[in-house]
Amino acid sequence: MIDRGTVYVVSTPIGNLEDISLRLKATLGKVNLIACEDTRHTKKLLSYLGIHTRLISYHNFNESSQAKKIINFLMEGNDVAIVSDAGCPVISDPGYELIKLCHENKINIVGIPGPSAVTTAISISGMGANGFIFEGFFPKKKIQREAFIANIKKSNKPIIFFESVHRVREAIDFLMLNIHFDHECFMGRELTKKFEEYFMGSLGDLNIHLNKSPGALKGEYIFIIQKTSIDSEEINNDYLELLKFIDFEKLDSQSIK
Repeated sequence: MIDRGTVYVVSTPIGNLEDISLRLKATLGKVNLIACEDTRHTKKLLSYLGIHTRLISYHNFNESSQAKKIINFLMEGNDVAIVSDAGCPVISDPGYELIKLCHENKINIVGIPGPSAVTTAISISGMGANGFIFEGFFPKKKIQREAFIANIKKSNKPIIFFESVHRVREAIDFLMLNIHFDHECFMGRELTKKFEEYFMGSLGDLNIHLNKSPGALKGEYIFIIQKTSIDSEEINNDYLELLKFIDFEKLDSQSIK
């Protein structure tokens, strides 16, 4: 009887290739197959490492069908690594279906830890010392957004979420209309990359910061929101009216604290 193979859940750099670990390199070099979110992206990583392991695409649109194929491959005694384009697979990335099937089929699973936008952001924000809540990407649907807002209002722990560059402005506008502008907020953009940016202040300050250069919104974003002690959001309307009279182009960035 052939022993089942092992699936390795491998965290890859979130931007800076110098964050590659020796264990990551050894694992990707020894497995029989790498299941990756985008083969073009992962080929660049393997080329940098001098590795020529076979690749198979495994993303949100083919996850169910590919997961079954990978399970069969593992059942034949082969080892497989699963990677996403950046960071840890399964965490707001493909991988859930495969890991679930591995547990059902008693296939060994090994995690290869590495860089994480979540832990990087929380470690430099000064928030979350007593825990935090990670929500993945900011919700698209209204009912899910309402639940998201409810969590912020009732939780004493900071809320962490991702957002794509195309929806950053919409997400912040929604938050401004539904929670107090004095909520403490951290923004990280392009973490570990050449043009990384951090911002710490109130939600209102962040709103001003993003409005200053709306055409310069680029890259990948992570946000942390901490509930203020103020319960009422009525003052938000007056604050939003005030923003209409601010000339963001002339606003000195040093004035935002």
